[in-house]
Amino acid sequence: MSDTLEDKKAIARKYMEAVSNFDAATIMSLVSDDFKIITKGTSVLSGERTMADMPALTEKMSAKLDGPVQTEILSMIAEGDRVAIEMEGKGKSVDGKAYDNQYLFILHIADGKVHSMTEYMDTRLVDDVFG
Repeated sequence: MSDTLEDKKAIARKYMEAVSNFDAATIMSLVSDDFKIITKGTSVLSGERTMADMPALTEKMSAKLDGPVQTEILSMIAEGDRVAIEMEGKGKSVDGKAYDNQYLFILHIADGKVHSMTEYMDTRLVDDVFG
């Protein structure tokens, strides 16, 4: 696959769809061996994780939510090896709390794979639902 900006945006879209649907198999197929997620802030989900951590993280999040988070990409900008995605998500926790969050993701994509994702979101809401 070529590494045009449009190719990177298509990979980013597919990756974000897989994340939204807790589709661990697709996530694993799209990330590099050195993949890492950096979740900014001080929430229970904040920190740095590697590809090996993805199945447990996906399981932890899906156990707290009543189904997938319905997401909408509001904007996407690509430059160099980075794709920035502004996104909204709407969902419910298993105990009925609304999980309506806003996100900014910055993905590093090279050689057809996602090498890292830095995530910004409403960390207080994360703690309310996942804490």
